[in-house]
Amino acid sequence: MSNDFLDTLYLFKCGIRGIESPKDKDYNIKRIYTISKSQGIWDTVFLSVIKLFESKQLDIETEIYNKLKMEFMVKCTGNSRRLIFVHNIIKKLELNGISCCILKGEAVSRYYSTPLARISSDVDILIDTSKTDECLEILKNEGFEIEGEYFGSHQIRCFHKIGGLIEVHIGMYGVKTDDIIFNREVSYNERYVTFEAFDKMKLKTLGYTDNAMFLILHFLKHFIAEGAGIRQLADTMLYIENNYEKIDFNRVNSHLENLGFKKIFAYMVNIAKEYLGFEIKLSSDFESTPDLTEQILNDMEKGGVFGKGEERRGFYDLYVNERYKRFNKGSIENYNNFKKLSRLFPDRKFMSVNYPYVLKSPLLLPVAWLQRIIDGFKKKEVKEVDENHIKRLEFLKELDMI
Repeated sequence: MSNDFLDTLYLFKCGIRGIESPKDKDYNIKRIYTISKSQGIWDTVFLSVIKLFESKQLDIETEIYNKLKMEFMVKCTGNSRRLIFVHNIIKKLELNGISCCILKGEAVSRYYSTPLARISSDVDILIDTSKTDECLEILKNEGFEIEGEYFGSHQIRCFHKIGGLIEVHIGMYGVKTDDIIFNREVSYNERYVTFEAFDKMKLKTLGYTDNAMFLILHFLKHFIAEGAGIRQLADTMLYIENNYEKIDFNRVNSHLENLGFKKIFAYMVNIAKEYLGFEIKLSSDFESTPDLTEQILNDMEKGGVFGKGEERRGFYDLYVNERYKRFNKGSIENYNNFKKLSRLFPDRKFMSVNYPYVLKSPLLLPVAWLQRIIDGFKKKEVKEVDENHIKRLEFLKELDMI
């Protein structure tokens, strides 16, 4: 964990709260810029940079600062415009009987000192599965391009030149994630909560305990897969901090206990307290150690906001194998074979991932189906496991996550 990362955390903390004055010290603003960009928090960090510059505590050329400030203002204005457009789309969906539940995004950005500076690349809405076709038809009529749905996916990606990306969720998690990572442990049945967006639009989100649970598991899903960033941690803890009295922590703790996530959650809370200034009253059975705390922060620094680095590609499958052994006492191949049997004849979109030649002609689809069945009986080549993956697996074992 680098000192520049710690400085980034401090400036991010100040930006979240909007009330603290950054401490007087020398900041490597180039490194902080790079780190905060990779973490998806630069615009919130820049709120602290503004204070530093205006109080003459930052060594940066005026021309560069002015350029950064202009970029910041353009992004925040663009974010406002995009969200207003999306709000109007949601209003239209609601008028057509399609209830829209906001996941993450504005459901948590309202707890930041400057909500429009917490900028997401997309908007996630959860709808009733039975309304999927109707919802997509309305979005098409509004100019959205709809990306094909993959088998086992829980979301459909919809693009618009003004509205950006809307991810329409028809479930909370992908099939494999829900089956193996979360063991189909959590149901989200609470009544939706209404909140007011920056433009006074009334939006709905998950109930208080459901939302806390979803945010915790969303963080952990990315943390497990390839890495989670500091923004996801801040989102989760801001929500818990602001809704503490309304959350059923007996239910939360029961789920975390059953899934083997109590220890990592305790560390999440401790890191939020120590490095981001949270005052959450949660206690834990686990005593955090400096060494493991630093390992988690180092993992978050390297992983970035969504862990997109090449170094971690393929780690998710390794973790899934180990976790399946723990909960199901068997080989992941048993699960994979069962899923294949349950879907013998997938569509072209699904098949094109491993058999791209099907895109040349629909007549090639039966050939690909046959090849897929034959491939299923072939002995799988044992790939050499990446040494970094083994180290990260041991790290997650230390956190009792396997």
